[in-house]
Amino acid sequence: MSVFIIAFKEIKQTFRNKQSILMGLLFPIVLIFILGTVLSGVFSNSSTFKNISVTYIEESKGYLSEGFEGFIDKGNSLGIKFSKVQTADEGLKSVKDGKYTCFLKINDKGMELYKSDLAGIQGDVVESMMKSFLQRYGAVMEIAKVSPSVLAKINSNTNYGGLVKNISLNSKTKPEAMDYYAVTMLTLIILYSSMNGMYSIVGEKTTKTANRLFCTPVSKYKILMGKILGNVIYSAIQIAVIIAFSKFVFHAYWGNHIGTIFIMALAEAVMMVSIGAGMSFIIKDSAALNGLLSMLSTIFSFLGGGYFPIDGMGKNVQLVTNISPVKWINQAMFKVIYSNDFSSVGIAIIMSLLIAAIFIGISSLGYRKEAV
Repeated sequence: MSVFIIAFKEIKQTFRNKQSILMGLLFPIVLIFILGTVLSGVFSNSSTFKNISVTYIEESKGYLSEGFEGFIDKGNSLGIKFSKVQTADEGLKSVKDGKYTCFLKINDKGMELYKSDLAGIQGDVVESMMKSFLQRYGAVMEIAKVSPSVLAKINSNTNYGGLVKNISLNSKTKPEAMDYYAVTMLTLIILYSSMNGMYSIVGEKTTKTANRLFCTPVSKYKILMGKILGNVIYSAIQIAVIIAFSKFVFHAYWGNHIGTIFIMALAEAVMMVSIGAGMSFIIKDSAALNGLLSMLSTIFSFLGGGYFPIDGMGKNVQLVTNISPVKWINQAMFKVIYSNDFSSVGIAIIMSLLIAAIFIGISSLGYRKEAV
């Protein structure tokens, strides 16, 4: 019970701080609006497939191969670069080297897609397109089994215009500016939760209330957990407000799994609050720590694609971005939103909680050494 009382105290203190409210709620909303509006042309539908390049090999000829040829023509008109290779090894190497987004292997049995972990959203777009293409192909084959006479009509419509138009314009397979910055500004502002974690520890020392807390019949560990919990609850409110406002006012697209997005954002908040609290025991100079946390937040957000998409900036740059936890969180969120792909959710959450556990441990050890 004492943990929740301390948590409630932390929440009240945070809401009393007008600067904190301004920074935590108004600032990201304003940024989403400004960046989403000013940069809307960069993310326009006309550039939906910009920087996407696909290499492929046809191992056998058939209806699937013929349909795919028509699909390629439509894809090229939208800006997707398709290049045919002579061997599968050549195609795989082109993806591994980062020269192409994906490699497709087509034969009588179906289609195999290979994409690099560095492909980012572009790779997810191609995967979504190919799934839709194969669904249509499967439907055509089922119709042909029932009524072979209509196969000629269906097969003659090889441009697949409706399919590609539906993918590129009507269904969200890639974010527009408002959609993109709704996600990245959310994860950016959560980075600054580290400040709340820091001030929850440093503030008690500055106001000389730490000794009074230590004199209460509450263990130091419970005091620490209460402080972290209070700041995480505040972050949860912050996350809910930003998502709701961007969705219903700016009409940003959050997909069909907002609950999963919320959990990932909350895991990031736990991580950042814990980092702020833990670092306050390592670096005693609050001004220096404040500058360091601010700098780290900026770097992590930049490497995570917070200010602009970093897909297609080269293999070396992509490798450097891996040091940013925000890169993994943003990537997982975009996959869930635009591809219904949950493969990276566990990685993002576990990584966040592991980092949080390390800094909670540091905070716990630091609190034990605190004397009344």
